[in-house]
Amino acid sequence: MKLYLEKENHSIELKMLIIDIENLVSSREELKVALREKEILLRELFHRTKNNMQIISSLMTLSAAKLEDDRVKNMCKDVQSKIQSMALVHEKLCHGKSLSSIEITSYIKELSSIFLSLYQKNIAIEVNKTQDIEIDIDKATTIGLVISELLTNSFKYAFKDNESGKITLTISSNKDNLTIEYIDNGCFDQNYEVFLEKKTLGGFLITTLVREQLKGLLKFVKNKGFHCIIQVPST
Repeated sequence: MKLYLEKENHSIELKMLIIDIENLVSSREELKVALREKEILLRELFHRTKNNMQIISSLMTLSAAKLEDDRVKNMCKDVQSKIQSMALVHEKLCHGKSLSSIEITSYIKELSSIFLSLYQKNIAIEVNKTQDIEIDIDKATTIGLVISELLTNSFKYAFKDNESGKITLTISSNKDNLTIEYIDNGCFDQNYEVFLEKKTLGGFLITTLVREQLKGLLKFVKNKGFHCIIQVPST
């Protein structure tokens, strides 16, 4: 509203201007309160979801402890790792700055620690990055499942029971793609073509998640151990 300081109208117009400004300030404060309440509710939702997943994981641990069949125990560990990878996304969202994205490298580092605790093998995991990379919730959850399956494959098959080993993950990004390079120095005795054709459960999960859900590319590098490169569109 324009302020005209002319004759008898100027005092009325000044009062109307003051009222308009007060209304704008009041509306802005109400909006800030509403946004803050929404943020609190979302963080509480993420927190409860994470807790529920942790309860499921703990119940599986208790159930697996009573099992005698090692094959079934390993299946329980596989499922646990996937549940914990999803729970970790919600934990990062609950305590992070953003409610819609997480920093992928710190997430993968924490996910790697879960595997070290779960499998308790003499394996070192190194996670490298070129820069901080924020990705949205859905993409982070799917990438977490892919990394979980790759780590499971390495922990179960790449190294013998008491053999030491190393797993290296390198994460980089440009305007077009997010790239994750995964290398273990164990023994990969499968054929990459068989793995790509989804004839193993691990291969099926990894290729399906990367190609169909993430709309990305999966490349293998023939080496002594397991070596793959995952490229996912940045947008």
